Amino acid sequence: MDRSTIKWDQQLRFRHIEVVALWEGRLTTRHLCQTFGIGRQQASRDINHYLSLAPTALKYDTRLKGYKPSPYFKPRFSQGDFGEYLQLLKQQRQLTESGFELLEVRSADTELVIPPQRQVDPAVVRQLLTAARTATRVRLLYASIATGNIGERVFVPHTLVHDGYRWHLRGYCEQAQHYLDLVLSRLRGQPKLLYPSDHTQAQDAKWNRWVRVTLEPNPQFSDAQREVIAIDYGMEGGELTLTTREALLDYHLRRLQITTPIQGFDPASQLLVVKARQPLSRVDG
Repeated sequence: MDRSTIKWDQQLRFRHIEVVALWEGRLTTRHLCQTFGIGRQQASRDINHYLSLAPTALKYDTRLKGYKPSPYFKPRFSQGDFGEYLQLLKQQRQLTESGFELLEVRSADTELVIPPQRQVDPAVVRQLLTAARTATRVRLLYASIATGNIGERVFVPHTLVHDGYRWHLRGYCEQAQHYLDLVLSRLRGQPKLLYPSDHTQAQDAKWNRWVRVTLEPNPQFSDAQREVIAIDYGMEGGELTLTTREALLDYHLRRLQITTPIQGFDPASQLLVVKARQPLSRVDG
């Protein structure tokens, strides 16, 4: 295939087709319409054009009322990497927050440090997303880092969470009898869909509680050093405010390398500390 003959914007839409179909397991014209601001006829032409180039990649499923990847699917305009789906989710969030479409354009004088991608099976993700949408129990095998053993769990997933480095599956664990996170790359084999559960996202107290955390420069630094840190993080009055779901707070603190108690042996390894934490009755708009 000579991709040089295909317009750049067309290649972006083909890439979107592959990423959505591979990781969500269902592609419709609406996916293209909402992302690229095109009409249904143009979206339909894009899908048909893609199928003319990759006739065995997708299969129309009348039950799903959309296209799903066939057993012969092979990415041609994407890498088939879970990180691409993460990128798509990030772009959609940015579009929602700013109203502008951000295209993936790299400059010749910039470089990115990208952590190694954890291996995740698309078929596993599709099954988990199906379970999350329908509040369905799944039986899965999970490798515990604490014991080193692989054990069976019955889990009710409700959200995929990315902490900046790896994916987690948030949901209700029937063995532990509470809501918790599983590391997605530690799942083994194919999850099996069971039957609906009453343990939905709405019952996850930590997920639905929001907290406001006030951060400040580590007091072990000098005043001059604390001023540098404050400017680094764009603080106002020497403070930085973070609002997040309670269930995600630890991920935010880890990314900022904040531990409790302060790492006194090496203050340079912890620039920030938590000054105050306030529960919120609602999320400010």
